[in-house]
This record gives sequence, C-alpha cells and structure tokens, in this order.
Amino acid sequence: MRALFLCALLALGCGSDERTAAPPGPPSPSVDASVDAPSEAGVPIRSVMLRNPLGGADPLNLLVDGDFELTSGSGQFGWRAISGGGEAGLTRETGGLCRSGLTCGVLTPEIDLLALAASPGDADMEIGLWAKPPSKDCTLTVVSLIKCTSYIVATAADIGPLNPEPDASGWCEYRAVAPANEHRPCLLVSSFEGSEQRTLVDAGYLKQAPPGAPRSLGAGAPRAEIAARAARALRVLHQSTRFGRAVPRTAD
Repeated sequence: MRALFLCALLALGCGSDERTAAPPGPPSPSVDASVDAPSEAGVPIRSVMLRNPLGGADPLNLLVDGDFELTSGSGQFGWRAISGGGEAGLTRETGGLCRSGLTCGVLTPEIDLLALAASPGDADMEIGLWAKPPSKDCTLTVVSLIKCTSYIVATAADIGPLNPEPDASGWCEYRAVAPANEHRPCLLVSSFEGSEQRTLVDAGYLKQAPPGAPRSLGAGAPRAEIAARAARALRVLHQSTRFGRAVPRTAD
C-alpha cells in the first residue's frame, strides 16, 4: 500500500503538466537599449554625491580655512564669528547643502564672519567667495577685504557679486582683485537679510592674482554700516590674537 502511495505522489510531481522555463535571451533587436525606460518610482528622496573632505584643497589658497573644514563651532581657527557682544559660536552646516567639501558656515544678520588669511607679499590679491542667501538678492550679502593688523578701520577692497541674483542652484559668487598691502588681510562677511535669516558661506579663497589682472575697487573708507561691523570685529580679534613678531624672551 505504501509503495502504491509513493508511486501516486511521484506521478503527480512528474506529470505531463510540468514545464521548465527557458533562460532569458538577448533583448529584441527592435528595442533601443540606449533609451531609458520610463520610471515609476516617483520623486527621488535622496541623492548620493562624492565630496572631498578637505573642500577645494587649493595649495595656493592663503585663507586659513576657506571651506570651513578645519573650523569648529567655538574654536579660534580660520573663521571667527563676531556679534555685538563679542565673539560668538560659529554655526556650521553639513552635507549636500554646502558648495564644496563637507561643511560650510552659517551667516546671520546678527553675527558677522571673519576669515583669517596670509598676504601674498607685494603682489596683488585675487579674492573669491560663494554665498547662498535665503532671498534672490546677492547684494544683501556684503564681502569686504579689511586690514586685520590695523586698529584703523579701512577696507582694502569691496568684493561685489558677479551677478545681482543667485545662479540656478541658489549661490552667489563674489570675486575681486585688490592691490598689494603691507597689512595682514582678512575677509569680513556680513548679511543684511531679514532678522535671523540664514545665509550659507563657502569656498572662499585669497591668492596671488595673475599678472595683469584688472583691479576692482581699491582701498577706501567703508560705508557706515560696514565700518561699525569691521570696528567690532577688529576689537574682538585684537583682544585674543597677537600680530607681528614674537617678543624674544630674556634670561632671568
């Protein structure tokens, strides 16, 4: 009886209805494989990008930290945040919101950003910076080259936007060529957006200008609003930073 039952199961499992699927063959010659098939996945929820963790990493860049990669929130590094009450914590943004690298600075109307730099000596300076404002007006972000080693407020150059409105990605580019100066340069970045509006700042640089590059606006007295912000930035900077040669120690 058991033998007959097993034979019946084998007959059902190996009956004439069993079919083996053939392996898939090559696509039909009539199908154009270069044309993407229509997607039914909907709107993508994330994008994957490859970023250099050191930002632009330009060896000719004389800004201490043009891409905010080495500056912490409250340390004394390449960027300083200056408020009406003195030095403030520097807020940073991360991820794909930045122009380059992995981090960028956050600028608000209440807090200015001050970038430290080295001078290219007696050569003209090319300065550049990118900012992403909350509005469509690039002129509300003001970038000035000031003399950090001087107590007297004076701009070495005003660095205006190349266009009054942001590009398609929302970023504004600021670029200028300034004459050589014996003082150590710094970039002062200020926002005149609405209260508490955030502007992203990234990809700054200062380097020796190529020979024959036409100069932008030269040195002069800044307008009153910028002069006041520059004065408080210089006051905070000189309270915590020693400029010039170190005083030699004498034996007791």
